[in-house]
Amino acid sequence: MSKILVIEDDTEVRENLEEILQLEGYETIGAENGIEGLELAQTHLPDLIICDVMMPGLDGYQVLAALKDNPDTATIPLIFLTAKVERQDIRQGMNLGADDYITKPFIPEELRTTLKSRFKKQEAVKQKYQKVIKELENKIDYLSYYNPLTQLPNRQGLYQKFNELKPRLEGNLSVLVFSLNELRSIYSNLIQIILSNIGKKLQEYQKAEKDIVILSHVNLDQFIILYQGANIDKIGQNILDMFAEKWLINAQELWLTVSIGIAIHNQPLGGDGEREVDLDNL
Repeated sequence: MSKILVIEDDTEVRENLEEILQLEGYETIGAENGIEGLELAQTHLPDLIICDVMMPGLDGYQVLAALKDNPDTATIPLIFLTAKVERQDIRQGMNLGADDYITKPFIPEELRTTLKSRFKKQEAVKQKYQKVIKELENKIDYLSYYNPLTQLPNRQGLYQKFNELKPRLEGNLSVLVFSLNELRSIYSNLIQIILSNIGKKLQEYQKAEKDIVILSHVNLDQFIILYQGANIDKIGQNILDMFAEKWLINAQELWLTVSIGIAIHNQPLGGDGEREVDLDNL
């Protein structure tokens, strides 16, 4: 149930408004002046505020300005209720951030239509921000497990994928670690392009080599391949051949050499008495 705060110094108007709103299914809170209205807005954080413009003490413009200055209330939609219908008065309120105007005297249908339109717009905005937040959450989650340049699993992603696949792995497992020797001496803007290209090449290679279990990018210049197959030496030679070719980056010719280490885990991965593969010391 949406909650509406009505700020109106005329008791009869305020009570009539609240009665109409309650009949429409809204929960209402009433305030008889601007000061009380601000306090109730901060306490209850209503879904919408209907506020008279001409009030003693704080008028509606001052109430709106104070609401916008408070991060807790700044996004609450506000509709002015007023008999002042001059263009400059409406413009003043809209410039301060008012969402709409209802003129006195009003009829219930006008109020009903205005609120329906406002809540529809508010829901659309809410869904838009929820979508943006969800996309950011997905991006953060992705970056927790993947390197953004190569699109390969990082060390955390390597752990996750290995633990997921481990119950289904049978037989021995080979681990190939290779490092790019000259990468850290290259200008940083070129490193990003190089790693992006390396990532594409390695992903293509992984698709061709079905026995590669996981291919990951664990440090700036270090990669790990987990392999289940009979010829890990062939994988190592293929990696050497891949990097024996020159790289043309921004019209510059670059050569990279790699250092490779291979370990073979020659005990079964499943069953009693299994020995863990120590990925931390690779």
